[in-house]
Amino acid sequence: PLGCMLVNYAGTRRFAEALIPQIREGGSIGLIASVAARYWQSHLEESLQVVAIPDFAGIKAFYEANPAALRDGYSPSKELLFVWIQQVAPRLAQERRIRINCTAPCPVDTAFMEATIPRMPKGFMASYPFPLMGRMPTAEEQAWSLILLSSPLNSTVTGTMLYTDQGYAGGLVTGALLPASSNAPPSNS
Repeated sequence: PLGCMLVNYAGTRRFAEALIPQIREGGSIGLIASVAARYWQSHLEESLQVVAIPDFAGIKAFYEANPAALRDGYSPSKELLFVWIQQVAPRLAQERRIRINCTAPCPVDTAFMEATIPRMPKGFMASYPFPLMGRMPTAEEQAWSLILLSSPLNSTVTGTMLYTDQGYAGGLVTGALLPASSNAPPSNS
């Protein structure tokens, strides 16, 4: 979980922050979160504490001191990425008209996913009401959504997470889909 957090959130943030000075005024940053971030509001208070930590070493130290906060590592890392995007978007927009957004894909048909599914907890994918459109989307299909979100066609969009999950998150929120207990929001939500 700590390695996942350091790659997915701390590393992605560090990389984006290092590149921001090189991005032209009016440019755009497009990152990839995950539908696993769908319950980000349930953990907002803690996420805001972590987002306020200014550097990679501080984030690592926080989670080494608070390992329970890592949960599975993956979901909180993607939640943090989205919370950070929302925090940094107004400043980037005001200072240099830079937009920053992310997509939130469902599982994608890649070699990584093929290798990952056998390592998931038994029954996880069977309890996940997916794929809703009859197949996993391809990496190319996900890339098109990220390109569109980052393009001038969306020049007024910043600080946003675009769900590219075949309707999964919306189905959960509206009750059109019933989550498996392992995919339900935390009890404190």
